[in-house]
Amino acid sequence: MNQPSALSDNNQHIKVVDVAGFRIAGLGGVFLGRNWRPGELPKWQNRKHWLKFTPKNVKKIPLKLDHSIWYHEFDQMKKKIRADILVTHEAPSCHRYGFEVIDELAEAIGAQAIFHGHHHEYYRDSVNNNIQVTGVAIGRVVNLAGDELMTIIGNH
Repeated sequence: MNQPSALSDNNQHIKVVDVAGFRIAGLGGVFLGRNWRPGELPKWQNRKHWLKFTPKNVKKIPLKLDHSIWYHEFDQMKKKIRADILVTHEAPSCHRYGFEVIDELAEAIGAQAIFHGHHHEYYRDSVNNNIQVTGVAIGRVVNLAGDELMTIIGNH
């Protein structure tokens, strides 16, 4: 059985933390078609719903599915969280592989900036209502202005 990481309390998924006077919200995971992909109906209402329709011997959701973006969490975040900055794994619409629902989430929570990983490339752009977007390259560190500061792992 998997043991939780000693760092799991640092997970920013569906949470807001205050950093230097900014409220930063996080949305981890990726869109996974067997769970929910924007533009399609969610396959499951929530994790309990998924477990209800699996064989009785399955007691745990596979890690990849469990760590994908669940529609009910995304919707809850849109309705209940307010933050200045949104940090996501998935990209917003200004990236060629991004999703407009990330723009919509940022707008709904009042974010002025989005920082995302996933595609491992550094770029800066903007989406709806001049929300600033920074794509963070793998192993890189950026500041709140979106400027690259350093590399913490080698180039890929």
